[in-house]
Amino acid sequence: METPIELGGDYGKKICIWRNYLKDRYPLLLGFVFLSFIFFAVTGLYGYDDSVAKLFYAVILSLFAGCLIAFFDYLKYRGKCLKLQEALMRGEESDYYLPSPKGLIEGLYYDIVCQMGKEKRELVTELDEKRADMMDYYTMWIHQIKIPIAALKLLQ
Repeated sequence: METPIELGGDYGKKICIWRNYLKDRYPLLLGFVFLSFIFFAVTGLYGYDDSVAKLFYAVILSLFAGCLIAFFDYLKYRGKCLKLQEALMRGEESDYYLPSPKGLIEGLYYDIVCQMGKEKRELVTELDEKRADMMDYYTMWIHQIKIPIAALKLLQ
């Protein structure tokens, strides 16, 4: 059984990847069950009694193929979740560690996150420049005040 991963930052909660995978993919499972029910219903309604066993065999084969596909899809899903968790744990510059987007929606989210990261870096740079300018101003002011004070002490 898989151990839950803990989200970093202010989240402080643990998530279980396989449960979230099932939540994300449950419409596909329901679709498979619904389609299987439709096939069995049509077979039963039209009196194809000898075809029910063959249909059941086809459903079992489809289920096996679906489980195999779901297993590899889960591995990909899990890898992406772990990469996202790693990016979250990095804190600063986390947008550099994001996995590459697959599909339009993920691409749009990726662009939003990268844009926000760029804006954050620009704001931090601007703040650093303002602090440096402020330190230069105070240093210059102190230096300019010291000269007249030193001159007054020499005149006394």
